[in-house]
Amino acid sequence: MAYNERRGLDLGIPLGDTVAHAPIIVGAPGAFLINGVPARDMFLERLIVNTQGVFGLVTECRVARQNVIQSDQGFPLSMLFPGAQDDQSNSLGLPLKGSLTVEVSGTLDAACTIGGFVGVAAWPPGIAPEVISEADFDYVYGLGEVINAAAGAFTLQGRALRDVYLGRMVLETTDPLATINSIEVGGSEMISGDGSILLDTFNQAGTDEDGYMLNKRILAGETVTIQGNTLAVGPATVRGGIFLLDNVA
Repeated sequence: MAYNERRGLDLGIPLGDTVAHAPIIVGAPGAFLINGVPARDMFLERLIVNTQGVFGLVTECRVARQNVIQSDQGFPLSMLFPGAQDDQSNSLGLPLKGSLTVEVSGTLDAACTIGGFVGVAAWPPGIAPEVISEADFDYVYGLGEVINAAAGAFTLQGRALRDVYLGRMVLETTDPLATINSIEVGGSEMISGDGSILLDTFNQAGTDEDGYMLNKRILAGETVTIQGNTLAVGPATVRGGIFLLDNVA
């Protein structure tokens, strides 16, 4: 949850190469790593990664060396794009001591220039860095990616690393005709009735905050499974992820 008090010149933390924290030119599809270090104690809010529209998969997202992905899979880089829906879900909501790092790494689908930014606020009153709990690192639940060589069925699945509460789901695909017909959380089907849904309905720019919310607790070791079909004649990529909410017992 975002903390909105802003003071002075503390706008945010740049993310880039590991030396100057400046944007990086990535000359071919493949791995990337960007990070940033605050000059002083900050409260971290929205995390943004800008690739000028090139898609990819985030495999690790770390704050003070702690991974904030609470499943065994990565999540779509588009969930962090500047134009993604900003409904407070993409706020890290974490205090960070100066000199510790924010780091994002993964893979890119094409060559691009990549950089990032973390919005910050003044340190909230009553919060001490020494009392940050494990649950404070609940940020996103990855569903990974599937690449179909031709039209056919696909399954996205992520296994929970700890008990978490699932919020807004984001799906992306290179096939505009791709559909989903099942969303299971811990073995319970979340789609009511027969039929299928265009997968792109759940893209990162969707503004229906309530309709995209799973609002369901999942226990460590349980899975979220999404099944559907791609219809493109050639290869098609499908990715998914879910922002996490404050854990509700």
